[in-house]
Amino acid sequence: MFSKKLKELRKMRSFTQAELAEQLEISPSAVGMYEQGRREPDFPTLIKISDIFGVDIDYLLRDDISQSDSVGIEELLTDIRRQLLSHGIKFQGKKLSLKEIDEVIQAARISFYITLERSSQNTI
Repeated sequence: MFSKKLKELRKMRSFTQAELAEQLEISPSAVGMYEQGRREPDFPTLIKISDIFGVDIDYLLRDDISQSDSVGIEELLTDIRRQLLSHGIKFQGKKLSLKEIDEVIQAARISFYITLERSSQNTI
């Protein structure tokens, strides 16, 4: 399941395998092998993947969060980001920068996945 989640997250952020590899400081072929399920990242690389996409390592490794739930969350976050960029958002009278908007989206992403994980644990 890690391989599918990685590919899905990469595509949602519109990264090529080469762009992700550069951020991870690994070869593009290593990213390809991760996405094909032929290799798995070491722990430091897993942490970097988690940081880049703003998701928990638990989310990357566990199978109990469905792909459709993840896709729905990412589509929602993409729409929210688009709206924030087009309409602007102010905090204490100051317009947020692109970096600050992305930080807001990352915080929302983490919150959504934590909530989703907790709700899936309560239904077991």
